[in-house]
Amino acid sequence: NVTNYPEMHDFDDYTDWIELYNSDSIPYSLDGIFITDDLQDPLKWKFPDGNVIDAGEYLVIWADDYNEGPGQVYTRPYFPWDNFTTQHYHTNFKLNRTGEQLGLFMVDSNTVLLDSITFGSQITDVSYGRTIEDKKWSFFGEPTPGSPNNTIPTISTEQSGEIIPSLGSGFYVGMQNITLSTPNETEQIYYT
Repeated sequence: NVTNYPEMHDFDDYTDWIELYNSDSIPYSLDGIFITDDLQDPLKWKFPDGNVIDAGEYLVIWADDYNEGPGQVYTRPYFPWDNFTTQHYHTNFKLNRTGEQLGLFMVDSNTVLLDSITFGSQITDVSYGRTIEDKKWSFFGEPTPGSPNNTIPTISTEQSGEIIPSLGSGFYVGMQNITLSTPNETEQIYYT
C-alpha cells in the first residue's frame, strides 16, 4: 500500500492493512481474538476487549507497528500539533513484502486457529484476498479495503519487462525520434 489507501486519521501513513469480514447474520465479538504474522506466536497482537464486527461488516486493521486500538489520545508531532483520538486498530507488526504468514486465533480455554494464509512476494498497491464468488485467494489490482472484493481479480502476477528508450532522458534542441523496445519481442508496448 504505497498510493492507494492512506490511513489518514490516526498516524497519516500509507501502510499495509488486513481486512476481516463477518459473513454471519449476527455481530461477532473480538474478545479473545489475536492476529499474528508468525503462526508459532499466535498471541502476538490482541484486539481490545469489548469490540465487535457487525453482521455483514468489514474491519480494516493497519499492520503498521503502532500497537494501538481505538480510543487512545495522541498529540500530532507536526502542525497543527493538536490532540487526536485513534479511531482504528494498529498491530504491533508490519507485513513483509517478500511474503510471510498471517493467522487469526481465538483464545478461551484453548488456542484455536480460526483462519490463516501463507503468502509470497507482494506487488505494490495490489491487494491479496478472497473472491466473493468462490472464496479463492487472488490478487486485486483495484483494492477495496472496508468493502467487498468486487473488482476483477487475477491469479497471475507476471509483470511486463523493462521498456528501453532509444534516447536517454534529458534536454534536447529540436525534434527527436525515440524508439521504445523490450528485451522480450512478444511483449507489446502501450502508452498514453
